[in-house]
Amino acid sequence: MAGKSTPSRRRPTPSEVARFLHKLIALTEAEATLEAAETSLLHASTPLSLLVLKGLALSPLTATKTSIGLGGRTLVELEKSSEVGGELGTAHGFRNGDAVELSDAGSGSRGKSGKTKEKGKEKDSGEGDKIEGVVWRVQESKIVISIGKSSSSPGQEELELPSRIKLLKTANPTTTNRQISTLTSLLRTLDLPLPSTSESIPPSLEMTPPPTKLISVLLGLEPPSSPPATSKLEPLSFYDEQLNESQRQAVEFVLRGSGEIALVWGPPGTGKTQTLVEIVRQYLLPPSDTPHRILIVGSSNLATDNLLLRLSHPLPFTPPIPLTRIGHPARVMSSLTRHTLDAQSSGSETAELLGGIKEELGSLEGMLRGMGGKGGKGVISLELKLDSKGRLRGKERQKAWDEVRALRKEFRKREGGVVKEVLGKAKIVLATCHGAGSRSLEKEEFDIVIIDEAAQCVEPGAWIPVLKKGVGKLILAGDHKQLPPTVRADTGGGKKEKKLKSEGPKSKAKSEPKAAAEKVPPSEKLAAVDLAASSPPTSSVPLPSSIPSAVTSLPPPTTLSTTLFERLLALHGPSIRVMLNTQYRFNDKIMEFPSKRMYDGELVSGEGVGGRRLGDLVVDVEGGGGEDELGEEVVFIDTAGSAMYERLPDAASGKLDAESKSNENEAALVVKYVESLIAAKILPSAIAIISPYNAQVQLLGSLIHPTYPEIEIGSIDGFQGREQEVVIISLVRSNEEGEVGFLKDDRRLNVAMTRPKRQLVVVGDSETVSKGGGFLKDWMEWLEENAEVRVVEP
Repeated sequence: MAGKSTPSRRRPTPSEVARFLHKLIALTEAEATLEAAETSLLHASTPLSLLVLKGLALSPLTATKTSIGLGGRTLVELEKSSEVGGELGTAHGFRNGDAVELSDAGSGSRGKSGKTKEKGKEKDSGEGDKIEGVVWRVQESKIVISIGKSSSSPGQEELELPSRIKLLKTANPTTTNRQISTLTSLLRTLDLPLPSTSESIPPSLEMTPPPTKLISVLLGLEPPSSPPATSKLEPLSFYDEQLNESQRQAVEFVLRGSGEIALVWGPPGTGKTQTLVEIVRQYLLPPSDTPHRILIVGSSNLATDNLLLRLSHPLPFTPPIPLTRIGHPARVMSSLTRHTLDAQSSGSETAELLGGIKEELGSLEGMLRGMGGKGGKGVISLELKLDSKGRLRGKERQKAWDEVRALRKEFRKREGGVVKEVLGKAKIVLATCHGAGSRSLEKEEFDIVIIDEAAQCVEPGAWIPVLKKGVGKLILAGDHKQLPPTVRADTGGGKKEKKLKSEGPKSKAKSEPKAAAEKVPPSEKLAAVDLAASSPPTSSVPLPSSIPSAVTSLPPPTTLSTTLFERLLALHGPSIRVMLNTQYRFNDKIMEFPSKRMYDGELVSGEGVGGRRLGDLVVDVEGGGGEDELGEEVVFIDTAGSAMYERLPDAASGKLDAESKSNENEAALVVKYVESLIAAKILPSAIAIISPYNAQVQLLGSLIHPTYPEIEIGSIDGFQGREQEVVIISLVRSNEEGEVGFLKDDRRLNVAMTRPKRQLVVVGDSETVSKGGGFLKDWMEWLEENAEVRVVEP
């Protein structure tokens, strides 16, 4: 019971709801502005040669072919310019799904007048028109870019391509724009004022009740409904017989023990995806007698595809469930593209009618872009007059572009009917949070929304699927004890701003992992809210603007790092969540510290996992010379007192990560330990090396990859969701001031220490690291007591 000094919680007033949503919009706008500014600054202040070197640009390129891809998108094939020669290779940083910008790379792209042309009109062109697109496919000899339908600027598919092209990675504003649009739509639904820079929110407002109980619960206006009594229900019969008891309890909780919301807390290696798949089957397969339609979204394409991979392979004796994956095919695993809306649409019987239009479009565009017959195989029905060199000029060129626009309009009209037909058959639709807001799903209805990796999805993004028509239940799955979403802007975290400034300039945002905001966990900020006595909003009569004896349950957010998963857990308490506690990744010794500090000591090892050792991978170690390395589960190489200090590269060096820290002495120790593992007959492919700093990652790569290219080397942030037999962590920080930077975030360290299966190796300065706070101090003490400690001599 709350004491006198702890005010009770109450449901928010309409003004507080408006203020909450306005602040979410403001934070999202700040994020978009900062990302665009960082990208612009990076492109403007960095030489093109360095951008190319860092994999952020390709130049000069030449367009060799255009065609029409899935969904009517224009595909442009780019190869190295003939003046450069050779193949592109795959060492650059461009990958399928990246947002890119095509522009003029310089001389050779303009006519004698020094001007470019667009739709038959001449115009000044400093660096040429900029065309936005998405990387569709990457090959050794070429890179294929999709422009047009998916571009944020209409009509870009009609722009002329320069003869020498520069390709840049860019920020993509469509994600934040869609989040802002969704929150604005919610404000309109509730009849609350929209954000305004000139007007403040009045203290007393009227609000239309939310259209669903789910929305009321998410905003703290009502408590979740009590689950029905299950004593008279038959025990669940599980489709997946491999589920452990913890997973079975989670499935039963979601189906029978929760109201409008259910949180599935899945620590590392506990089979969260397997559990979600069983939940979906329980809702959709017999003996379920209630028809459901489920929208499954992930915080990333990878999270979405992991679920799609499981759901697309039915268990023996179970019927397949009709499903469709929404999203750009370039961002979907190649083995799963057959399940995309684009592929299913093109494969339907109705889609055959689109073939002629598609081929004619390809031929016309190829002709307009000066590629002759390389544009397509279709017959052009339009009579066009070519000049003596076989090119379109003046009015004839304009005539051709008019025909392209007309054909595209007809193509998209017919395609809309095909899309409706395909989606009408799907019982499961999968997408990212952003993809759930695509135009193809505007009129679709769903009963249940599942958000996977919800602890990595910013709250504005989570609202996109939640506001789909008909949604009455929300299932969030994730682990809020691992890294939160990557957030650049933070108007409420002065500490974070200071930290980011000390770690490096804004212009290196894409090369250095960001530290999460240092903040009190939501569970400590907000007590569990007792809303049982609160009556649901039944009219638009305003609530009092302030109640001295109570604190609102919906305070304005200070950062996008606090996810909907965290906020709901803090708001409604542990009664809305179930935890998976049986892990199948690491042995008992590696599990001990993260279980105690991050998971309330509840983690247990699955059968055959707790006793696994590195030596189990080697049948015969005789004569290997590294047997000592194979018997230890945790090794700590302590550099305290050896003056192996971190190093900050020269900021004037011109490197993008000029302020990222490295530690050459630690790197040498890592190399030595790797060599001892190899000598003990551990395969290089069983080893991973991670560090919180990109400069250290690059240094380690330069030292190790020439000899052992199979060893994975990357940042801690980039390794989230991954695992390996042996993981070596280089902590880097070693200084007299006790500054630890990124290491201060216990969630980042939790990610690092829960990646290995058989052996964890930590290389660092215990004296420096232990000064970084209670968590780090306790970890250093645990390592001293439980690990094989190897002290480095000065």
